Amino acid sequence: LGTTAARCALEQYAHRREQSVEQVAATVTHLLAVSCTGLFAPGLDYALAKALGLPPTVRRTLIGFMGCAAAFNGLRAAAEIVRGNPQALVLLVSVELCSLHNQPSAEYDLLVGASIFSDGAAACLVGSPAADESDYFRLDEFYTAIHPDTEEEMAWNIRDHGFALRLSPRVPNHLALAAPAALQTVFGANRPRFWAVHPGGRSILDAVAHGLDLPEDALATSRGVLNDHGNMSSATV
Repeated sequence: LGTTAARCALEQYAHRREQSVEQVAATVTHLLAVSCTGLFAPGLDYALAKALGLPPTVRRTLIGFMGCAAAFNGLRAAAEIVRGNPQALVLLVSVELCSLHNQPSAEYDLLVGASIFSDGAAACLVGSPAADESDYFRLDEFYTAIHPDTEEEMAWNIRDHGFALRLSPRVPNHLALAAPAALQTVFGANRPRFWAVHPGGRSILDAVAHGLDLPEDALATSRGVLNDHGNMSSATV
């Protein structure tokens, strides 16, 4: 699944540059592989590099078990790599197989998790655009904050038969408090022109919309992703 997403990213960029996929793959300097739903050795990073035909010298990093926000950590790491080395071309691949962890149980947390989490993968290339390139996102600033005393609200625990999800119904309430403060820190008096809020669940989107006083259609894209694909953890963004 991750290889398919990555190959799509390489193909799209190769088409824009009028190059072959092999030519683009040969110029990838860094590979960031993101997942919080499993691990193995040799790792996901190695498997992706081999399947995609990346150079044997590609610098591989695995970002694991950082939850639904992990792709943002991957994007931030990619941006920092490129700022340090403008010639770098970073391939970021996020792949999550949440369905591996569905377990027969009557526990509320596990039932909710099985109903909203799904499988998915996504990939993108991060680098310094050429003078003739357009239509790309600029990774400008990143901001992160830990809301105090919330570490017990959502977690993966390894039990005898695999991972078990602990998901508190208080998570939307915490986000409703934390999101406005984060928005004020990042944007001040300005407001974003569009929103990409992680569709962790309907109650989460409702709480964020209420906490930020958003118009009804502001989260239409996030709600559409949740409806059509579910919460794909870190791959969702």
